[in-house]
Amino acid sequence: MKILAFLAASFLTVSAETLTNTAGKTVDAEVGAITAEKVTLKIQDKSYEIEINSLNPASQKQIREIHRPDQLLRKPLVLS
Repeated sequence: MKILAFLAASFLTVSAETLTNTAGKTVDAEVGAITAEKVTLKIQDKSYEIEINSLNPASQKQIREIHRPDQLLRKPLVLS
């Protein structure tokens, strides 16, 4: 079971990024889960789910480059 948890964690994307919202406010955050419309940011040990379109165009591009659907596993990994 530990091996499965390790392998699953290896495929998760978590990275520290400097992002800017549409109002010009900049924040350093760890990027967690990303969907088509939302991203989870971890800032000082607190998690926030925000709309990707609340970020400026450069930060939106930055987020979308982190999450590349073609790099995700297509089928679940099963170990016996």
